Formats: sequence, structure tokens, C-alpha cells
Amino acid sequence: MAIDYTAEPAARIWMVNQYAITSERSGGTRHLSLAKRLVKYGWQVSIIASKSHHQSIEEHAGSQSMETETVEGVTFYWLKLPKYYGNSLKRIWNMLSFAVLLFKFLFSKSPKKPDLIYGSSPHLFGAFSSLIIAKILRVPFVLEVRDLWPQTFIDLGGYSKWHPFIWGNLILETILYRNADRIITLLPGSEKHMKSKGANINRISWVPNGIDFSMLDMPSQPSVNNQKEFNCVYAGAHGLANALDTILDTAKIVSEHSEGSGITFELYGEGPERARLDDRVKNEGIENISILGPVSKKDIYQVIQRSAVMLESKQDTSLYKWGMSFNKIFDYFACKKPVIIGLAADYNPVAECNAGRVVPPEDPQAMAAAILELKKMSSESLVSMGELGYEYVRQHHDFEDLASKLDTLLKELV
Repeated sequence: MAIDYTAEPAARIWMVNQYAITSERSGGTRHLSLAKRLVKYGWQVSIIASKSHHQSIEEHAGSQSMETETVEGVTFYWLKLPKYYGNSLKRIWNMLSFAVLLFKFLFSKSPKKPDLIYGSSPHLFGAFSSLIIAKILRVPFVLEVRDLWPQTFIDLGGYSKWHPFIWGNLILETILYRNADRIITLLPGSEKHMKSKGANINRISWVPNGIDFSMLDMPSQPSVNNQKEFNCVYAGAHGLANALDTILDTAKIVSEHSEGSGITFELYGEGPERARLDDRVKNEGIENISILGPVSKKDIYQVIQRSAVMLESKQDTSLYKWGMSFNKIFDYFACKKPVIIGLAADYNPVAECNAGRVVPPEDPQAMAAAILELKKMSSESLVSMGELGYEYVRQHHDFEDLASKLDTLLKELV
């Protein structure tokens, strides 16, 4: 559906997400996909983000402290921040710098006063600054929760809740939940956690991740007629939560299996674990796997199309009882690819639509067995799995429908 950018703006909205990107970069494009459709509904949307991507040292073009760019009717304000790589104190400094620079942005000459501010996690510093600015300007504040900070660090990283960084974030989390005029969560099942922190449950709405079908060509069917070649692909972040050692261990098991000939593995993406994973592949001589780096959002679909099956791996943790924010899986579904996922969670779209196989998290033996099982299947069976995933994402996760829902929720506030 063509989007009409000529409608008279009904209201101005600032979307604040340090990690928002365009389709030219690698990562999730949720906010652009939603924003360009909100324009269709009459909003004038500005996205405030960092010039440098959080998963790489790549920086948006331009040397000024703030650059402006219009993409598909949406105005991006790119803020220059100190660079970092990996999980270190420099990353925290980078986050705090973004939160501080939001106030500089507030008093700059470029933006006009918004009618609503939409502050997104995962880190809470930018969202907290957004809340304060909303209070200063006396406009509604919407909190978007894409990850449960700091609970993620407690459950995945093993941090004590009394650690200064965690303790500070727990305070910010409570303030944000209690003061948001609306909470948009991507995590089905997270309402109980938010309520326990003081959120008004009647203000919480689920608007999950989705697919911008305007970004990809018509999906192809799995290329599995040649049973001698079976390519397993992972495309996403290389972080602690992604448990990518599981995929490396799976590759080793498959390489030693009598029926593992022709099965290859490719990992695309960036993150703090990538260098260590690279070293593992080299040091252990895992010859059937390649770690290939990040790919832009607009190009990742071509990578997915060349695969026989897509992989997803998560840590074995109680964190996911509060739900998960899926992103990559919907990309896989949109390309009609079967998915093998290692995950223990109440909500699992692969299981919901029977679009692949679900195995226990961090269990390379089970993942290897699932890969070998799918390799033996007929092309017709794999195509059928892919079709089920495609129909599921079309019905439940099309950004056209998600933006319409978000538009309704936001217009209730202005």
C-alpha cells in the first residue's frame, strides 16, 4: 500500500530511540516502519537516535554534532556520541551521553515542540530523559519496553540487585512505569512484572515487532532440492543472550555425524561476543561454519532467501517467563523459511504456527538432531513449514496493522 505523505499533520511526535536506524544499516527498523505509517495517519514524526550503531563502530555520515535526514517522510535527528565497542564502561558512558544530549536537542533550533514524546528502551537513561522533557513541555509520555532492564542483567548476567548500576536502573524503571501515560510493550506476558513495579495495568498495550513487507521482494521457497547442500543461517546480534556457542557446538556435532555432509552454517551480525566466537572457530578448527559480519536490513532478506533453514538460539533462563521481543524470527517467516529455535518460553511463534522445530535452549545435541531431521525431509514438507510461518506473520505481525493499532493508542492521548 502506497503511503501518502501529503496529509496535514494532526500532531507532532518525537520518537526517542538511541538505536533507531534506516534500512541502509544493520539491525532492527521497527521505528522507521512504524513512523512512516504514522505519517500516513496524519502524524509528523521525528526520530532522535545516535549517529553510531550500537553493534558496530559504523557511524552515520556527517561530522556535525547533530545531523538531520528525512527518510520516507520521517525526520531523523542523528546525535554524535562517544564511540564504544563491546560491553564496557564506555558503553554506559555512551548511554548517559545520549540521555544528556537529549536536553541539548530540546533547546536546539531544529525541532518544533511535540504533542507527544515516545521514549523507547532497552536502556532506561534515554527514556528517563524523555520523561523529564515531556514533563517540562507538559505533553504526554509513552514508554516503549523492548527489553526488561535491569531484570535482564540480573537473570542473564548474574548481577545482584544491589549492584549500583542495577539498583539505579531499578529506581529508573519504577519511576518510568509509574509516570508513563501509556506503556507499549513488545513482550507478551510482561504486564505482571510491570504491575509489580507500580505500572497501571490499564495503561499497558502490546504492540509487538513485525514485518515491513515493503522492504522485501516476494519470498521464495526453500532451495532444498539439492540435498547435498543444506545451509543453516543465523542473522542477528552476537551477544550473551543469543547463546551462539550453542550453534558453534551444533556445527561441530553435525560435522562429525555420518549424515552431516553438505550441511553448512553461516552467522551474520555483530556484537560483543563476535571476536570470541571468531577465535573459537579458528582455534577449534570448525570448518563447516562461517562468521560473516553484519548485513544491512535491506540486504538481509537476500541472505535469508539463500538458506535452507534458519536458526535461533537463546540462553536457558527464567527471564523469558515475562515474554520475549521477537524480531529475526518474523524476518525468517516472511521469507518462508523453516526455523529451528532453542528456547524455553511460554510464547514461542515457531511452536504457535508449527513453522519448524523447537528444541531445549543451549542443547547442541538437540539442535543438531533437528537439523539432520529437516535435511531428510522432502522439499514439499519444508515448503509447507515455511508457508505456515509466512501466513502467521502476515496475519499477526504486519506493520501496516501494528501501526494502525499504535495510531489509535497514541491519538487517545492528544
